[in-house]
Amino acid sequence: MKKLLLVPALCIIISCRPNSGKNSTNETTSNNTRATDLKKSTIKIKKDEVLAKSPEKLIGIWADSVGGNAVFQIDKKTFFYPDNNTGYNYKFKGDSIQVHYDGYYRNFGWKFKGNDTLILTGSDGLTPFYRMKE
Repeated sequence: MKKLLLVPALCIIISCRPNSGKNSTNETTSNNTRATDLKKSTIKIKKDEVLAKSPEKLIGIWADSVGGNAVFQIDKKTFFYPDNNTGYNYKFKGDSIQVHYDGYYRNFGWKFKGNDTLILTGSDGLTPFYRMKE
């Protein structure tokens, strides 16, 4: 007799269990909504962030201290070093600048702090440079 009571109880327990299969539309919809929300949140880019990484902002004369002497000048095609009177081609590679020196390449990460401070990241660590007024 106890065995007969267990059968309906098991049927009720199995039927009350949430559907974990692929046919569950509520679960699929909520997962798709969460995935879409995640995609939207990772795609959002603030306008200021785009402008902060704008290569055009690099063009100018840069010194290693405020009011110091020019260390290099960047124009549309070259890194120019006034001390050596030499210029080197460069290109953007991902989020870094690759300078083509004589016989080798050197990569620098770059970002701005404000409008007039350029932070270059290289093998020497972080180095700030300050825009010189022309």
